Amino acid sequence: MSAQTKTSHQKHISLSKPDLQHFGRNELAITGSTCSSIRRLARHISSALSNQYRISYVDAEHGSSESVQPSGLELSYLKQATAQQFTFHRSLNSYQLKPLFNEQDLILLNGNHFEARDQLLIIDPQKPVDPESLDDVKMIILQEGVTDIPQKVSKRIPNLDHLPVFRIHEMTKIANTCQELIDGTIPPLYGLVLAGGKSTRMHTDKTELNYHGKPQRLHLYDLLTPFCDEVFLSCRQEQTEKLTNNLNVITDSFLNMGPLGALLSAFREYPNTAWLTLACDLPLLSSHTLQKLVNQRNPAKIATAFKNKESGFPEPLITIWEPKSYQVLLQFLGMGYSCPRKTLINSDVELLESPDPQELMNANTPQEYEEALDLIST
Repeated sequence: MSAQTKTSHQKHISLSKPDLQHFGRNELAITGSTCSSIRRLARHISSALSNQYRISYVDAEHGSSESVQPSGLELSYLKQATAQQFTFHRSLNSYQLKPLFNEQDLILLNGNHFEARDQLLIIDPQKPVDPESLDDVKMIILQEGVTDIPQKVSKRIPNLDHLPVFRIHEMTKIANTCQELIDGTIPPLYGLVLAGGKSTRMHTDKTELNYHGKPQRLHLYDLLTPFCDEVFLSCRQEQTEKLTNNLNVITDSFLNMGPLGALLSAFREYPNTAWLTLACDLPLLSSHTLQKLVNQRNPAKIATAFKNKESGFPEPLITIWEPKSYQVLLQFLGMGYSCPRKTLINSDVELLESPDPQELMNANTPQEYEEALDLIST
């Protein structure tokens, strides 16, 4: 075995991956004929097998004459030029629906058929609302010709005097108020210093290295404090015995998964907050760079990250991870991937240019430690 092989570093744990193809575990492409013939054959196969198996069909957009889908399907997927269409031919319960809407910032429901905790109430004589169905009205809209709110409705709305009221044609004001409602639900931002690594390449605990007059974990903890509502140190259970400072700590509950385990452990404790993660191997990072990351945070994405200048890939360990990323990270874990960067590359993220790419330098070896000290001193 060569010296290079002996000292090679495996960045992420090796997970056994499920046998998935492009869409799922078992795929069969019907080829060699026209699309209409393929669809007819798919219809016969799905009809014959649907009593015993769950059968799906995947196709691309065609003319209206070829729009009929095979029968007996549970799920069909149609790739269109500007959209993707999924049709479920079975009922889905709320636990099956939630993953489909995980990344949405606002879900508008037809209140005649679906209930929600909050309501946008239209006052319309043609369809009077049942006052008992009102829980938390956020906005009132008056249909054409309506000037007053019925007394039986107003009695159910204790904060009526503080609610915005618009006429149905004031679409810009209605949309702006919806935007304000979305902005009012932006999750708080917590900080997470990733200090649970074993520092095998550095040959000493990276979190205790002194670049700025204190252990690196404390330096990053203090660096995050002005930008976050709360800051936590992420570490392994056995590391807590060495912690003498009065720090907020989250110990790994997803074990032996590196940074992914630390992030999932944090989300497990606080699933409704966003997490700004910092790796302990970032000795040159400044508050100026953190300020840009926080200022340009995009809660509509699953994460906001800096782009590595050399590779063009996102930097996963100086990143703001939104709560919606929790489910996405678990999905990638379920597919056998423990690399947060792979999640970012294949997801909808806000990617920023770093104000100073040198600040994203990683120090993981004694040589890089000395290089970082030289750069700090100059």
